[in-house]
Amino acid sequence: MNMAADLPNWYAPNTFVAIFGANLAYTTASPSPSQLVSGILPTILPGTNVRVIVNGLAAYPYYVSPTFVSALLPMSLGPGPATLQMEVNGIAGPAVTINLMAVAPVLTTQSEVTPTGATELWGAHADGTAINQAAPAAPGEAIFLFASGLGQTNPPMVEAQVPAYPSQIAGYSSFSVLMNGTPLDPSQVFYVGDFPGNAGVYVIVIVLPNPLPHDPEIRIALASTLSPPQTVLATQ
Repeated sequence: MNMAADLPNWYAPNTFVAIFGANLAYTTASPSPSQLVSGILPTILPGTNVRVIVNGLAAYPYYVSPTFVSALLPMSLGPGPATLQMEVNGIAGPAVTINLMAVAPVLTTQSEVTPTGATELWGAHADGTAINQAAPAAPGEAIFLFASGLGQTNPPMVEAQVPAYPSQIAGYSSFSVLMNGTPLDPSQVFYVGDFPGNAGVYVIVIVLPNPLPHDPEIRIALASTLSPPQTVLATQ
């Protein structure tokens, strides 16, 4: 499952996958800052002996527990069918086939669901505070949205390296933000790229139009691939 929005069958390189099962590990662990030596992601969390292998490449676990494991897929993977397999203490579990797209744009969502069944987006005001029904976004405001599956950046991301500086996505010319189905003016989209200090996360900086619809549906498109529907932004 794609962790950004709890979506099955929506995977691309440099996205987090969620794996559910039994006996996935003998302990619970997540990486601490001290374990990210020079910002390099580990392929095994210390004390877990858990590995996630995709097409022969080691993924980067971010959380390990007996029933749930999350891992970042390597950027160097290509599109097409991929075999995912977990190993615990060198013992491999059953292989699972997933399909990787070149890009799989999806906006990161919260757990809140509106009365219409839509899911609220995870967004932030310019001061970093969360956008929600108690603190909605305003017309003309610059906001941050978060996304997954937007592919390589320019300059390119380095495999296993947590990004330290902002880099625009390589496919920026084919990227758009849609509000209620209508693309925003490109001049309202200021940045689409990696999120320094956060692996596998992309940030989108936009200025909201004025007037602004109430709780509009927001979707993103990249290289003719449109993010899933029913994702709304809390607005005034």
